Amino acid sequence: GEAMGRIIVFVGIGGMIGTVCRFLSYALAAHLLPFAFPFGTLAVNIVGSFIMGAAFGLSERYEWINSDWRMFLTAGFCGGFTTFSAFAFENVELLIDKHYTTFAAYSIASFVLCLAAAFVGLVVTRS
Repeated sequence: GEAMGRIIVFVGIGGMIGTVCRFLSYALAAHLLPFAFPFGTLAVNIVGSFIMGAAFGLSERYEWINSDWRMFLTAGFCGGFTTFSAFAFENVELLIDKHYTTFAAYSIASFVLCLAAAFVGLVVTRS
């Protein structure tokens, strides 16, 4: 309904801004740091993860950050800026809730399976 449409607009605008910020961050890092190490990606993942945690922390603490603005920052901006922030925050929640086995399984499976999927996608389409 109307509420879902409103959320989609907040997430969409946040995502657009996050995506543009990610692109500019990568371009700036590539220009300033001509090393093989992907500093741009690392920086974006760290900053996005911080913003994700801070947005949830502030929304629990203050009334003025309602669900629309939280969705704008988390699913929208952080989702467009880096999906690693969602992964990091989900793992933090698992650790806080003492779900150590789930945390380990999710972290290891994500790392191994995502690397494998990227490798297979590259190999299958390369030739």
